[in-house]
Amino acid sequence: MKTTFDAIVAPEKGVAIIQVVFTDEDDKSVTPNTATIKWTLTNRPAALSTIATIINSREQVTGITSAATINIVLEGDDLQILTGEESDRFVERVLLIEWQYDSTVQTNLDAKAQHIFTLENHHYTT
Repeated sequence: MKTTFDAIVAPEKGVAIIQVVFTDEDDKSVTPNTATIKWTLTNRPAALSTIATIINSREQVTGITSAATINIVLEGDDLQILTGEESDRFVERVLLIEWQYDSTVQTNLDAKAQHIFTLENHHYTT
């Protein structure tokens, strides 16, 4: 059970379309069970002991139609630079995807995958 993502560098306050391709434990295409896909968008703190910040209230977002491949569109405030990040040219974001699927072994298997992507700060100055 894995998910593949296209690598991106997203522009601050721009648009990023992240394609999610779902596969099962045998690396075969799978469609998540109806109404089980949800996603959360956070920053990626530099210190492991720091709790991540939810970006633009994007926590446990639902309402995604199940398909073997989906697109998650991030735009505007989804791609904002947070307080304390103004001096960084690039920052990282984490998109956590959760879903359930049926395999040949068992039904309603829980799965998670995360995609770390880069956000470019257009207001960065040296």
